[in-house]
Amino acid sequence: MQNFTFKKRIFTTWSFLRSGFKVIFLIPALIRAYFFNGLNKQFAERLLLVVSGVNACVYCSWFHSFVASKRGIDAEQIGELLNQLISGDIPVSEQPALAFAIHFAESNGRPDANEVTELSRQFSTKDVSAIVALCTAIHFGNLCGNTYDAFLFRLKGYPAKNSSVLLELLVFMLSAPFLLPLMRRA
Repeated sequence: MQNFTFKKRIFTTWSFLRSGFKVIFLIPALIRAYFFNGLNKQFAERLLLVVSGVNACVYCSWFHSFVASKRGIDAEQIGELLNQLISGDIPVSEQPALAFAIHFAESNGRPDANEVTELSRQFSTKDVSAIVALCTAIHFGNLCGNTYDAFLFRLKGYPAKNSSVLLELLVFMLSAPFLLPLMRRA
């Protein structure tokens, strides 16, 4: 591990603040989307899995794989989604949203306006709001998990390039109550 470089996407101070405020602002849409007759539960998990796969967050990938399996998504499809493979087993009606979710994560939570417009042509305003809210929340969670890991790697002598130890420590402390229990299982 001598030449190891931490390569996962992590927060900068500004991206942490920007993403955190977005998630806070989207809490009502998140609650509707995930808990109160928003998107189909399997559809929501598929969105969460593809974003987690792009960002390579081990905690979110493990947790949402577990939840997806409980919601009836088979292990093969879970693996495909984590690898951003949208197979023929995915309902055709969901495929544009999954492609958007991949774009959302690849653009670091800053999707191209044309992609949002295209999503709006294929889904209701309520569903677009739910899709964007879920993508925003899981992207935030993914980067929290990755920044948490960056802090752990820093402690082993492998700091992430252009990262702030203070931000890593802050994210570590805020995330630990959620991620420590998952670390034992993941």
